[in-house]
This record gives sequence, C-alpha cells and structure tokens, in this order.
Amino acid sequence: MDPLERLIQETARKTGLSREQVFQKFKEKQREIGLLPDLEVMKLVAKELEGSRRLRIEDLVPGMSGVNLIARVERVYEPKRFTTGRGSVGYALRMVLRDRTGELRATVWDDEKKEKIRLAETGQLKRGEAVEIRNAYVREGLDGSAELVINVRTTLSILPPTDPNVGDLPLPSERRVKIGEVSREMKEVDVVGRVLLKSEVTSFEREGGRVGKRSTFILGDETGKIRVVLWDEKAEVVKGLERGELVLLENATVRWRDQIPELHVRLGRIVVNPPVERPPPEVEEYVRLSELDVGMRADVVAWVKGIRGPNEFKRADGSTGRVLTLLLSDGSDTIRATVWDEAASQVAGRVKEGDTLRIRGAKTRANRQTERVELSIERPDQIEINPLGVELPAPSPKKLKVGELEPDMDLLEVAGRVVEVGGIRSVGGSRVLELVLGDETGCVRTSLWDQHAETEVKVGQVLRLVNAYTSTYRGEVELRLGRLGTVEVDPPLAEELPQVEVLKRAFRELREVPLEELAPGRRAKIRGTVVEVPRRRPFFDTCPECGRSLGTVDTSSYCHDCGKPVTPVHKAVLNLILDDGTSTVRVVLFGATAERLVGKSADEMYQLFSKSPEEFYGRLGLEGREFILVGTAREDRMFPGQLEFRAESFEFPDFKREAEELLKEVREE
Repeated sequence: MDPLERLIQETARKTGLSREQVFQKFKEKQREIGLLPDLEVMKLVAKELEGSRRLRIEDLVPGMSGVNLIARVERVYEPKRFTTGRGSVGYALRMVLRDRTGELRATVWDDEKKEKIRLAETGQLKRGEAVEIRNAYVREGLDGSAELVINVRTTLSILPPTDPNVGDLPLPSERRVKIGEVSREMKEVDVVGRVLLKSEVTSFEREGGRVGKRSTFILGDETGKIRVVLWDEKAEVVKGLERGELVLLENATVRWRDQIPELHVRLGRIVVNPPVERPPPEVEEYVRLSELDVGMRADVVAWVKGIRGPNEFKRADGSTGRVLTLLLSDGSDTIRATVWDEAASQVAGRVKEGDTLRIRGAKTRANRQTERVELSIERPDQIEINPLGVELPAPSPKKLKVGELEPDMDLLEVAGRVVEVGGIRSVGGSRVLELVLGDETGCVRTSLWDQHAETEVKVGQVLRLVNAYTSTYRGEVELRLGRLGTVEVDPPLAEELPQVEVLKRAFRELREVPLEELAPGRRAKIRGTVVEVPRRRPFFDTCPECGRSLGTVDTSSYCHDCGKPVTPVHKAVLNLILDDGTSTVRVVLFGATAERLVGKSADEMYQLFSKSPEEFYGRLGLEGREFILVGTAREDRMFPGQLEFRAESFEFPDFKREAEELLKEVREE
C-alpha cells in the first residue's frame, strides 16, 4: 500500500469518516493549494480533520456519534464479566475522564478478546494516564447527564507523556487522603492504611430475592481509624486479610453514619500490600465501639456504665449457665457485653460502675431485633480492670431528635415539648410517670422512672432528658429516663420547639408525600403498592417486665437489663417493600400495627411461622396491594444511605370515596 493511500485510510479510521469523504477533502485541498506533493497535501488534510473532529468534554451531548476525545483518566473501576442473552461472554468497565472543560463518565464495553479490558488488568489504563478515544458515542446516563460509550468499534489508546496533546490536560486531582482528613465534602477517596480488625462475610436478601454479601474491616493510619464496608463480590476479600496488612482503597465512597464517616467499596478497587513509598506505621489495635461489626474478635477499651448480675439460668440442654451483663461506653457508642460462666464468677464483685476495662478478643454478635452489636466474653483473662496508663473520658450523651430514636439506644440527650401527661403507675416496685414529648420531627411515648416520677410536669413545658435510653412499648419506641439520668424543666434551647397545638395539628394532618421526598427523621404519610414481602422472622422476643428486647439466641430466655431469667414475650414485626413510582422503601410495622395487618396475634404468628415459614408468608397475600401509611423515615442501620419507614398506622385506600371527591372537584371547577 502506497503512503498516500495508507494516510487516507488511517485518517478515515481516526476521524470516523468514510474513505470517500476523506478522499473528497484531499481533492478539495489539492485544488486549493496546487503545487505541493500529494502526500504533503494529505498530511494537511489529516491534521485539519483530526483537529476539527476532536471534541472537548463540555461539547458532548447525548446522541453524538463518531466522537474523538483526548482526556485524563480520573478514576477507573474494576471490570465486570457478564454473559449476554445469546450466551457469549462480555466485559464492562466504568471510568471517569477529565479535561480542562469538565468531567465525564465513560463505560467501556468489550468482548471475550478483552483488548481494552486487558489495558486495565495489566495496569496500563489507570488513574492519571492520558487516553485518546476515537469513534465513541454519547448516550444519556441515568441522571440525565452525558455518558461516553466505548465499544468494540472504538479505539482506546494510552498516550505517552511526550505527546503534545497531553500538555493541555489537567493533572489528576489529589484524592489520596489520610483517614483523619476524610470530610463531608468528599464523595470518593483513595486511602492507604493497615488492617486492625475484620468481620465475617454475611449474606442478606435484596429486593426481588437477590442475595447480597457484606463484610467490614477497620483500617487505620497515624491519623485515625475508619470502618470499611465491602459489598457483594468485594465482601469476600476480608477472608484473605491479616491484621497489620497494608491495604490501598481506590474510589471508596464516603458515607456518614451517626456523625461518623465510613468507606464503602462496591465498584472501587482494593489492593493488598501495594507498593507505597511511605507506608503508615503500625497503629494502636484498640477499636471504638462504634466501629464494631458482627463476626469480629475485637480488642476494646471502654468505661462501665451499668452492671447486671451475675445470675444463673438454664440452657436448652438443661445445664446451668452463669451470666454477667455490662453496659459499656467509650464516647463513640454504648453497647452490651455479656460475660459467661467462670469469667462471670471471677469478674463479678471486682468490677463496678465507672471502671475502665481493657477487653481482648471479645466475640461480636448481633441482637436479633435491633441488629445492634453486642460483645461476648468467655474467659476471665480477656478482661483487665483499670489498666495502668489507660484513661477514657466519661462518655457524653448523644443529642438526638425524636424522629431519630430507635429501640435499645443508650446514653441519649433528647429535648421535647410535653404534649400529653398521663398518670403515675407502679411497675415492679418502681414508680413511673408517663407522658408524650414532641419536637419538629415527631412525638414519642416517654416514661420517667424512680425519683424522676415525682417531677412536676405540665403540658406545654419543655423537658430535656440526659442519659436517657429507649425501649419498646406495644411494638413502638419508648423513651425512658432511669435513676442514672437527669431531667431539666424549661431549659434554654438553641432552637424554639413548636407549640403544643402545632405539634398536635401537625401529627393529625399529615400531608401525603412521594417516597423520593422522604428524609431521615421525617414523619410523613406515604402511599404505594407492596412489591415484595421479605421472608424475615416476623417476631422478636422481649422481656415481660422491662420491655427491652432479649439478645442473642444464647440468651433468648434471659434479660440482661433485669438480670434474671424470664419467659419471653413475642412481639410482631413485618417488613414490606413499597413502591409509589418515584422510589421504593422498606416499611417496618411493629407490634399491634403488624398484628392488625396480618389479622393474628404475635403468638399466633410465632406458631404459624415456626410450623412453616413458607406457608405463613404464602397466606398473607400482600404483594400487589396498595397501602396508605403514617410513620417516620429513618436511616437503615444495615445499609447506610438507604431509608426504612417505621409505620405507626396503615389503611387501605377507599377508591370509591376518592372517585366521588375527585368528581366533586371537577364539577365545582
């Protein structure tokens, strides 16, 4: 092939034009110039065509094809393998490109030959590299913005630093940060640290019956520690991690949970023992209570907030067990720790409220109702009382709005206006004053115990409860103030609370809102269709005396708070996935609300479910039914960034009445 023809074809390939179109441009330029050799004329044509067809990111709009682009790789995600409907294998890879005019998401689609995917697998296509893309097209992404599609007909080349086009590109933004530098302004970051602790891999059921996986580990550097949450395929990585190993996270998503940052990795990269010029030093192995997850063997330092026991109980096999329950806090969270058998006998009498404990190798497990983490301690040598050189400040209460309250929370500070005042009743020898508190996010049943029951309280007053905790009453959250707490009447507040009539009216006359407008702490009326009923355990066990949930399977007949064996009381709980066309949300119905929906008591639900879970859910017939519900949206503890809706009440739409009202409105117009 002669040089002229080779250049014509190469220009056609680079610009996405046909050979005939390029040749026509060559003939026009030849007539215009005349005296230059043909090859030199064609070089001018090639330069003009390539320059005119090369676009900037800001120029791209959905629907464009034959796009040529030079850009810097800002982020690269791990490739995904998939099988097409015809049975062939394909690969997809997401990345973010950047030039001086903006950023752009791009998706690389490749076939089984993996010509482009292999660039990423071999480390050639990575963050910071300059790339030349030819003959791509632009489509509209899920959020309506432009997205570049690179398919098998597109050419993707890595440009050397000496290429003249590279100098016009911006340098990649600095995204590798220290753990202590993670802030709310950050969306995705790169972090290097050492593994301090890891959890087991857990499985869960997603909407539609799909199975997901989740695991966590604690990453630390010289500036702090952070929880890392791995999803689905990435969750398996923890199995190969060892304490002290160096780990690099790329494109980790920053999320916040209870004012504490976390790093989530679903599409980002995890590199174990990466080459790092200055690796972080070994760091203190103790972790905060808020960083714990199920399936860990944890070393913690905490302050003793409360003690129950030791007490004896009978196990299912008839043997006698001994248990001591400690309520621990380190300022980041408050959790229960259960000390068993010989360890309970040796520690009891030596530990007291206010002591600092160093605990090594404690096993973590989840409370069956709340999914909150609890510690299990089996040996006396795992606990060291008031160790030298270890000091913790007394934990400060966590300030929450009413709408943020959940069952089994401790060490709380809540301010609200008194909406209702009930009478004083006697519970197990204690006097209890019952009332209702409200703020702009909701109302909550509240009980003041022991000496606080004598507090003179009137409707309209403002109360601030410090060192309060939550429990459940008839399936709903109840705020409680015990002997260790304090109550302030009409304290000065930074923000004025709504007046009583406003609170009552607001909670009587809720406006129906679409699911996409829900936010954590918002009390609302919602409407939608049940698209799925997750097959979860439809009940949980509570103490018949104090109402708090009983913990793990090992202690299902023992109340840590009362410090004695009890006969569990079953409470109903039902989960629904609701869809209104704008979004979906998991709805949770507790207690009497769930019983009314199912049409059976909690004990009846327990009996039916124990006999046949499939038959129990098969009889419900809730899928496809439309509901109107009133309740409060909360952040899902299991899946930060997602919401759940805790329903207080429900009703079925009255379509006949709605049609009559609509017809009336039309006639009036």
